Amino acid sequence: MSEVTVFLVNDEKLDRYVAYRRIAKSGFFGEILEALSGDLFLEQFFSQDWKAVSPERVALIFMDINMPGLNGFETLEELERRLETECGPDRIVAIFLTSSNNPSDRERAKGLKVVKGYFTNPMNDEDVEHIHTLCFPKGD
Repeated sequence: MSEVTVFLVNDEKLDRYVAYRRIAKSGFFGEILEALSGDLFLEQFFSQDWKAVSPERVALIFMDINMPGLNGFETLEELERRLETECGPDRIVAIFLTSSNNPSDRERAKGLKVVKGYFTNPMNDEDVEHIHTLCFPKGD
């Protein structure tokens, strides 16, 4: 099975804590890294030595929308742009995990290649199981 590095990107401490606990409790994923902003996430993501890790490495990104600095959309747009020229993991699964239930946010999320899901806080155990299947579709 592929190794999964999880990135929790959210400026709200309580939201990060709840998500961290759910993800860790599931046992599905590996290392969990936290970032308080989109800028810090991008710095953290591109400082990883993706070439040195398992060739089947998966990056699972839980992204909030409303944050200071770059918002979640801007952050993932920048990620997609930089991946055109910089090294990244074999597979990237980005999930919006946010307090926004705005239909226009959900629609905008569909326009990003790396986004595979949209969930509202707080995440529950069924959400974590569903997200696991997004990382490892049947047949992979």
